[in-house]
Formats: sequence, structure tokens, C-alpha cells
Amino acid sequence: MAFQTVRLEYLVPKGEIFYISWIIDACDELAMVETLDAKKGHIAIWTTQFMENYVKDLMLSLKDENIQVTAL
Repeated sequence: MAFQTVRLEYLVPKGEIFYISWIIDACDELAMVETLDAKKGHIAIWTTQFMENYVKDLMLSLKDENIQVTAL
């Protein structure tokens, strides 16, 4: 079975990039984070089609921590 890779892009506060990367890294096999533009807080999250909704839910839940997240 082949897995399809999904790329999700977000704008986040630049000071939160490490925190978000750390959270995602702690969730084994969920996804990986790529910083596209650190000054702008532009990140890409690479995941599989099966984990895409989990990643989206995780990113939405950051708003509960007062972290502004904008999906691109």
C-alpha cells in the first residue's frame, strides 16, 4: 500500500515555530515540520493522508493556547 504525502502550510508566530515542531516531533509518526520562512513564521507540515486530520486538529487546538495559527 502506497502512502500519499500531504503538505500543509501555516503562518504561526515566529517565536512558536520550535514549540510547534517539538509537539509534532513528540507525536511519533504524525508528521514533520519544515520552516519555510522563519521571519514570517511560515511553516510546512508534511504528513500522510491518513494523519492529515489529526495534524489539522492539532494545529487548531493551538488556538486554545493563544497561539495564532493561519492555514494557507
